[in-house]
Amino acid sequence: MRNIFAYSSLFRKFAEKLACLVLLNILWIACSVPLVTAGASSVALYTVAFEMAGGKKANITRRFFEAFKANFVQAAKITVLLAVTGVWIVPALHIIGMAGSRTRSILYTGCVVFFIIWGIIVTYIFPLIAKYKNTLDNTFSNIIKITVSHFPQTVFMLLANAVPFILYFAFPGIFGKVFWIWLFIGKALVAYINCIVVSPVLDKFHYR
Repeated sequence: MRNIFAYSSLFRKFAEKLACLVLLNILWIACSVPLVTAGASSVALYTVAFEMAGGKKANITRRFFEAFKANFVQAAKITVLLAVTGVWIVPALHIIGMAGSRTRSILYTGCVVFFIIWGIIVTYIFPLIAKYKNTLDNTFSNIIKITVSHFPQTVFMLLANAVPFILYFAFPGIFGKVFWIWLFIGKALVAYINCIVVSPVLDKFHYR
């Protein structure tokens, strides 16, 4: 009888967590539709995800919009900056495809390196803004420090964020089957897992 109640309690907690992640994911999608608000939406997503990963219970909708409003201006600037620096990647790959073989290899390597650096910045910048109040310069500086000192965690988070893109380009058949699952919970689930992974790193890291 005790085991039945124990399993019932575990199932209830799992169902509650799942429902919270679905709600969080819907809020993130709804507030990311205008591209300029995607950054603030991502900061709000990670704000709630950090609290969930830490076992803190709160009104998800209220906390999401509190964080969204509090970080809107800074996050909007970062979103524009990331969009401007990242938008050229696709046309650059098209141009590289028309170059000579030797030139193509050099340009392709440079493009891949830039894309990885850009991806690392996208991976860390919104969680760091959600976790700490800091200047943009210090935030970028700390991204470099954390990436170098905790490279395995960085690779894990980078790959976790890239899952939908990997599935879309490498396994389109699987992507079509899991798209609706991803649409309802994917981003929030990845953010929650990333928060579990990066929280010990940030706790030990002398953030400034």
